[in-house]
Amino acid sequence: MAESTKGASESFQAVNALGSGYVQSAALRAQADYEKKLGALNNKTLEAQIKDTEARGREAEQKGLGVASKREQGIRKSIGSQRAILAAQGVDPGSAEVIAQTEAIGAADILAAKSNAFAEAFGYKSKANALRGAQVSNTLDATSKANALRYASRSSMITGWTEFTKHGFEAASAVAPKGPGAGGK
Repeated sequence: MAESTKGASESFQAVNALGSGYVQSAALRAQADYEKKLGALNNKTLEAQIKDTEARGREAEQKGLGVASKREQGIRKSIGSQRAILAAQGVDPGSAEVIAQTEAIGAADILAAKSNAFAEAFGYKSKANALRGAQVSNTLDATSKANALRYASRSSMITGWTEFTKHGFEAASAVAPKGPGAGGK
């Protein structure tokens, strides 16, 4: 009787070990799938940020070039007005130092506006590239976590199977006949 109770106990432990291994394995696979989906979602968010950043960079560049173009037009008008005033006063506008200074200051102002536009656009491009790097890192991290969890899942199944076979053999030996003549003769 004690042997059959031990056999039943070992059988229960065997089935319990296999079931436990399966449940743990399934939970780890679900967690791996979650990590993979979370990584994909994070990458979609990063992609939207990249597109927005690139669009802002293009806008900043166009805006800066527009500012430079308006400044150039303003400088031309100023020079035209200066020439007209100088000509009205009887001064040769081609030899006036004030026009040369206005042209030099205007050229520096236009160059500064263009430089600022390109610098701002470059900042946005750099940020977009950093976001791309984060996207790659995120993909690698999610893949690594998912792979580790899948490995742990397989390990749980193997452990469950090992325990199942161990307890199964112990259950079989507990109920098997013992001693001489146990073969049925």
